[in-house]
Amino acid sequence: MNTNDLCFFRLAKEDEFEAIYFIWHEGIKTTFADYEYPTDMKEQFWQNFSNRSGFFNFWIAESKGKLVGWCSILPMFLNPIKRAFNAEISTYLDKRYSSNGIGQSLMRFVFNELKKSNIKVIYGFVNKSNLKSTQMALKSGMSVCGETSNKIIMIKEIQ
Repeated sequence: MNTNDLCFFRLAKEDEFEAIYFIWHEGIKTTFADYEYPTDMKEQFWQNFSNRSGFFNFWIAESKGKLVGWCSILPMFLNPIKRAFNAEISTYLDKRYSSNGIGQSLMRFVFNELKKSNIKVIYGFVNKSNLKSTQMALKSGMSVCGETSNKIIMIKEIQ
């Protein structure tokens, strides 16, 4: 567990799924506003959450006993060789706690935890219109490695 301005970072607990999902769902309303959501979106999100294991996991930021954000590290590829060494990062904050450095600190904490793992490369995908998230990722040590018509592709090598 780590502290940063009265914020604690730790692995998520099973009973925190609803709070994690709520923060994610609120966040995607703006970043994925133009997307058609699948009808089983919550079930798919639950699959990601319930399959967490080892370093493929969800970490949370907690402030004064309240879950205020989370960061997930999920497998990037299905190929067994690539899967062990590559991951995708997602970070979401309760909007009342954004723009105060919690997300950046949480990402740095997770990157430090990943030094103990076999994961070597982290990928992130940020909507081009989401300047706050782009800045957070850059300040956390990620680099831009490409883009699509609507996404910035980011990367971080874990050493």
